[in-house]
Amino acid sequence: MIAPYIFAVAIVAAGGAIWLGARDYSLNTKLVSCSTFFLWIYSFGSAWLSLSPAGRQILTVGSSTPNAGVRLTRTLCIGIVLFISLVVIALNLETNRLVSKIGLLSVFLAPWVAILLVTFAHSSSLGLGLPLYFLFGVALVLGRPQPISLCRTLGILTATTAISSASLGIFFPGEGLTVRGTGATDVKALIGDTLLAGPFGSPNTLGLCLALGLPFVLAMRTRLSCLLVAAFVLVCIAWTASRTALAASAVVLVLALIKDARHVKFAALLGSGIAALLVVTIPVYNQSDPDSFTGRGRIWAGSFAAWRQAEIFGVNPDFYESIAKINNPLGRTAFHGHNLLVTYFPVGGLFAVASIVVLLAAITWRAAQPGRLQKISAGLTVSLLITGITESTLDLRSPGYLGWLIWPGIGVVLLATTTAKNKNRPNLHEVSSTPDQLGRGRAMK
Repeated sequence: MIAPYIFAVAIVAAGGAIWLGARDYSLNTKLVSCSTFFLWIYSFGSAWLSLSPAGRQILTVGSSTPNAGVRLTRTLCIGIVLFISLVVIALNLETNRLVSKIGLLSVFLAPWVAILLVTFAHSSSLGLGLPLYFLFGVALVLGRPQPISLCRTLGILTATTAISSASLGIFFPGEGLTVRGTGATDVKALIGDTLLAGPFGSPNTLGLCLALGLPFVLAMRTRLSCLLVAAFVLVCIAWTASRTALAASAVVLVLALIKDARHVKFAALLGSGIAALLVVTIPVYNQSDPDSFTGRGRIWAGSFAAWRQAEIFGVNPDFYESIAKINNPLGRTAFHGHNLLVTYFPVGGLFAVASIVVLLAAITWRAAQPGRLQKISAGLTVSLLITGITESTLDLRSPGYLGWLIWPGIGVVLLATTTAKNKNRPNLHEVSSTPDQLGRGRAMK
């Protein structure tokens, strides 16, 4: 099977591009970019290693665990990210810097504190995901990597994901393409008769990765590379036929086309408000029909029913992992609540949901503020909410398939807005000879 060679080329190409792009930046920026790269391998590499000559290893709730290669890859990636994060923290652990960053740390870690307390309250397993989120977040805030470099890192990884997934679909359609059901074609398809899934188990997963990564493509070093990569990513999103991904991508494009910063702020806040309203109302009003939203109605109804048994602190942080061991009335794809907030109702109750709302409200407001990375930050937060209508796009207990985008993406929002006071902001695509000087002095004020 030649498909693994595509993965190997993707890893080398992405790593080389990230290193070349960050070579002129500070050590902290290089280290955080390296951590992000290994978070991506945790997700993307695991998906590729699940491939077999017969196609993808599609896991459902209660099915067999990932193969040994997947488990080893995830363990190694977590270990490397933990080590790099500790190094960054050790290099930047100064009392005055820690005190000055308390506000940013409080926002980033608010849901982490809630989930940690709920985990201890239920005597659940801590795992490696929560320590990883904590250390990565602390390293991100204390190390303060240059936001534009981190955006470009995420843009490169998004482009690599799209190119390698499309290559798999074109040259190895039996592994890279899929259909729903048992037929040979899919009526949902927008390009051809099948859906692009790449190495992932579902086209929706690839669509989410690309839609949430699209805002960072705007940070490519030249306008030409930005346009070419964005166009290719959009084609791949259309090929996945993920409706939430398409909706999120459309909003990102609208924000990118608006020139006035005040209008971007208004559009971002309006879009976020509408999306947040849909995140709340759609699951609430679609519980009676179990088949609504492709079976999500059943998952939403079951999640709310479980939450009502323990409304304040939830049923169990391992709720979705454990239901299959006893009784699984929620369906074969109930890995989570298929909604940004619904997932946390049975997992952590109102306590956890409130902390998630605090985080989302804070980054949404900060992302909308004028600044060099305003469109990127706003695009991420709005698309996070839109995709969160039908998917669980914020996971703190595991990097999952989106942690490589969401975790550093939140960092971009928090860090970029602290440099927004400079009235002579350079163009987003401008390549500075000393890029690490951009915002360094202002960031420490």
